[in-house]
Amino acid sequence: MARYAWLVTKDHINHDEQWNREGTMGPRSITPEQRQMLEAGHGSLWKTWDDDDILYYEGRIVGDFDGHEPLDDFAKPDAGAVKIKVEDNDTLPPVADTDAARGPQDSQSGVDP
Repeated sequence: MARYAWLVTKDHINHDEQWNREGTMGPRSITPEQRQMLEAGHGSLWKTWDDDDILYYEGRIVGDFDGHEPLDDFAKPDAGAVKIKVEDNDTLPPVADTDAARGPQDSQSGVDP
């Protein structure tokens, strides 16, 4: 069981229906309750950008999270995004600046198609 779950609500870079990521949820271990919460519109809003400040994805996240999960689990490996902002918080530092401070990452990230 995941302690958090996220949903992509808007894909700003993949306009082709085949590659569009809207509706993608993660990580793989989300619970049915977390899925229902996201589908019902609950959660904190998040956005991700690349290093040129181009907006890539928007979504929502629920549960016990630190704010980097949608970036680490999805947006960075999928499209190379490096920044994330969650709801009304300030933009968090790029991943490269935070990896050392956070230590080794859990290898259980994943994406449900």
